[in-house]
Amino acid sequence: LYVISTDRGDLEGEIPRLLAEGVFPKWSPDGGLIAFKSRDGLGVIPPEGGDARLIVQGKGTQNVPIPWTAAWSSDSRTLFYKAEEADGTASFWSVTVSGGEPKLLVRFDDPSRLFIRDEFSSDGKRFFFPLTEYESDIWVAQLEER
Repeated sequence: LYVISTDRGDLEGEIPRLLAEGVFPKWSPDGGLIAFKSRDGLGVIPPEGGDARLIVQGKGTQNVPIPWTAAWSSDSRTLFYKAEEADGTASFWSVTVSGGEPKLLVRFDDPSRLFIRDEFSSDGKRFFFPLTEYESDIWVAQLEER
């Protein structure tokens, strides 16, 4: 994750500053933290730099699966995140940024309602995300010799 200052209004000559090794960055609504996925798990870091703080372990446990992408609550106190269960299904969890046990919100265990993409958003009351629907046609043809 890199940041670059826009204080001068001109990015010419600015050098991006490395914050952390990670993907799927999400700025908190108050601008105080950036949530991101790293190989260690789901972390947060201040935009001015410093030490990243791990919020959810990335290895997954029996009770808490592997975290992927995150979205912030409107008050910047809670992270909602998509996780991958041991069986490959997705789930939504919430965890306070100050620490604590993650809380399961919903598990996508209905095979007709799969959530396999990483993108989602939340307004703090609802989640917005794409469901996957596999469709195909199977055709059978009889082959004849000529």
